[in-house]
Amino acid sequence: MRHVIRATLLLVAGHFTMALEGKPASGRRAVQGSLAHASKAGPASLEARCRISLARIDVGERKFQDALTTLKAPALDG
Repeated sequence: MRHVIRATLLLVAGHFTMALEGKPASGRRAVQGSLAHASKAGPASLEARCRISLARIDVGERKFQDALTTLKAPALDG
């Protein structure tokens, strides 16, 4: 399970970097896909990291309300 978590974290980091390098739509879609996977199969910490990455993309695009919505997701069970 740990190798899956590490691989997913690396993918999220790569997608987040893609968003910062001028491809926010592609990066956002990729992180959203990782979030969907983490929500179903990953630990709560992985889902939280995905949500933080999405919120950072939103802030970078000055979509502050979207960032807040992303971070106000249902409470995560640890």
